[in-house]
Amino acid sequence: MSLICLLEQPNLILQKPVSYFLGTEFPLLFFSYFKKRLKEVISVRAIDLEEVKLNDLKAELSLTFLGNKSLYWFGNIDDCSSKTKDDFFSLIKNYSGPNIIVFFTTEDLVRIEIQKFSCEIEKNNIQKLSEFLQIKYVDRVLKNAENLKLDQIILLSLYSNVIGSRSKEFVDIWQDKIIKTESSLFTLSSLFFTKDKKRFFEYWLKIKESYQDTFWTVFWLDQSFRAYWFLKYKNDKDFKNMKKISFKLPFSFINSDFKKNSLEGLSLLQGAIFQADCFLKQGLGQDNLEYSLVKYLNS
Repeated sequence: MSLICLLEQPNLILQKPVSYFLGTEFPLLFFSYFKKRLKEVISVRAIDLEEVKLNDLKAELSLTFLGNKSLYWFGNIDDCSSKTKDDFFSLIKNYSGPNIIVFFTTEDLVRIEIQKFSCEIEKNNIQKLSEFLQIKYVDRVLKNAENLKLDQIILLSLYSNVIGSRSKEFVDIWQDKIIKTESSLFTLSSLFFTKDKKRFFEYWLKIKESYQDTFWTVFWLDQSFRAYWFLKYKNDKDFKNMKKISFKLPFSFINSDFKKNSLEGLSLLQGAIFQADCFLKQGLGQDNLEYSLVKYLNS
């Protein structure tokens, strides 16, 4: 079912015991507003699957408080381990109430007969998004809106709310730069951890002049640090901390490309970038950073 159907009839999500949102990435801003609207008509409980026991969850989902049902929001279940997701799917497959289960995933669950909502929205329906979320000025971000994701539309709309009367001018000038920057860094990091040398350096040459040298050392230190601890927590089966450290890492790395990287290699990379940063502060240029990146990609 399309997202616009849900925006026009929000009660649709309350009519089935289990519903899920399908998208290419988790729209955090949209869901924060969506849950706020839902709380006007039903009690909403946010649950982290990695922090609850399945038997306790089953018991809780089978009960209501004074006969009033609640909506249980499980967020992005792609952040959970495979076992946790399999257990969760077994639970929802035959769940019939009395409460309501809602979650997000990038996987189309064709094997389970439950209500599905797409997270895609067409340009001609953006105004309805504005009305549902009660955000003004969404109409001012319609430039190239067909290329924008749900959260990007909301983000630019919030900028417009803050800036006020000059928001259209702001969006016209800055929209491409704001959105392009965010996606560019994710793309660059994704190509790096995929170890696609050719495409990585082609892309690197395109965008490296957009930032100062000092930014890049901080950026790569942060990415390598997060990637290292993501792998460490994954190996230790510490999924709670793995989920936390995955923030800012590319989705391709989280989903599969972590297999192409090692703890030893990432540790050596951090040391090399730190040394490159020291050389940079001594006025010796960016060549040492690029050498560190090349060395890692060849490892």
